[in-house]
Amino acid sequence: MSKLKLAYILSLRNAAADKAGQHIEYKGEKQYMMAPLEYLVTSLNETPLGDAYSLETVIYDDDEGSIKDQEKLKDYGFCRQLGKPWILPLDS
Repeated sequence: MSKLKLAYILSLRNAAADKAGQHIEYKGEKQYMMAPLEYLVTSLNETPLGDAYSLETVIYDDDEGSIKDQEKLKDYGFCRQLGKPWILPLDS
């Protein structure tokens, strides 16, 4: 059986607002905030979902030329950078 192909549309702004890829205080404990993309990839790799679907591409809707996007991503940036948080763990 052939797999259905998925294209994932991602907003780095939303991931940054959600503190994706970071450990945050939640109910008195540090909890890891998994990004939706990380959850999808984990599910495709570790559950039967991967038998039916394949992730083919990730499309970003962020605009590096936008002052609003620059402000919202000031702590994350538009790509992984040493010393800055990112939406996915380093080993991904």
